[in-house]
Amino acid sequence: MQAHAGKNQENQKRSVSTNTRNDQKQPFTSQFLDNRPEAITQRKLQETASNSSQTKKVTQLQEIADNHTIKISPPLQTKENNNTNVIQRRVALAKNAMTKNFVELTSIDYGINIAGGPVELLKDSNFSKMTEDESLAIVAHGGIGSSGEYSGDEIASFLTNDVKGLKKDIKSIRFTSCYAGKGTEHDDSDSVISVLKEKLATGGLNIPITGAMGPSIKSLGLGTDAYTVWDKNKTTEIASQADGKSGNLPANSVLESVLVELLNPQGYADKVMSEVKDSKDEQENIKNKAEMVRHATTGFYRSLVDTIEDTQNSWLIQGVISGDIKINDSMAKKIGTKWRLPNLTGEELKKAILGAAAHKNLLLEDKPIRTV
Repeated sequence: MQAHAGKNQENQKRSVSTNTRNDQKQPFTSQFLDNRPEAITQRKLQETASNSSQTKKVTQLQEIADNHTIKISPPLQTKENNNTNVIQRRVALAKNAMTKNFVELTSIDYGINIAGGPVELLKDSNFSKMTEDESLAIVAHGGIGSSGEYSGDEIASFLTNDVKGLKKDIKSIRFTSCYAGKGTEHDDSDSVISVLKEKLATGGLNIPITGAMGPSIKSLGLGTDAYTVWDKNKTTEIASQADGKSGNLPANSVLESVLVELLNPQGYADKVMSEVKDSKDEQENIKNKAEMVRHATTGFYRSLVDTIEDTQNSWLIQGVISGDIKINDSMAKKIGTKWRLPNLTGEELKKAILGAAAHKNLLLEDKPIRTV
């Protein structure tokens, strides 16, 4: 789900984005560890788990996705600059081609809500006519030092271009990408938002730029002011005896991967997009598909955020504890392959899932969002 940089102090502590590419690159140790630090917490959870109705909850979530109600909003009103017919507000996708990825499409839908349209590729956008009452949303997956397919320096080159770049201060720039506010070494100097801020300042521009300090979730289905950022330093141990490897992974990465397998958000996104009859208006097509994908994936995002905000009591953790949610070897192999653990078993994945329950929540609670 998406998050707004703080309607209030409580909202600033929430978080979301589904990109875990950086999280998945964390090294594993070669030694197999038998004694996990979360063992005591897991035993307590196992002892107190009651006969729950988690299977019913999973079924209900699937039914929501299967029977989604799509509401297509009228195209947003766009501004024109006198007789030039230049649309001012802008959502820029930081990729070389339009996307079908459900995370990026829900981010586009969110960006349209905060900035209006049109939706264009960053490399093709003309920002020269934007004015002080207009905002720019830059959307894509992200990692530390990059948003989509571009570094902070590359994004700055588009926005400072002599012909197509910004010519005056605008209201704000908002990144929906994960880690846009996080630097490789120093947040204030080498994060995407800090690099862009410095480059714009060189040209005499002073624009507020906002980005998340970790993995973040963006979806209007969670509320227009919902911005959830999770803490990748809250980890769980995962070990594969057959692969002879063990180590710690961000708990959010493990739990998100399981939810993706259980609820198949990309599959539902593909389904609704296949049902769209394209019109001649490309902007309308993009907006409609983004909104439809938001509706189709809201159940997944709600489950993900619930798991982040109240991990121990989430239906995922409680369902695994009770046995209502089965973690089999096929799921474990598919998920484990991403972490170079192709022989991970269902039981080993289950231990990693329950290890996440050592954390009350997975929120990044200290300054989850930063504005420069």
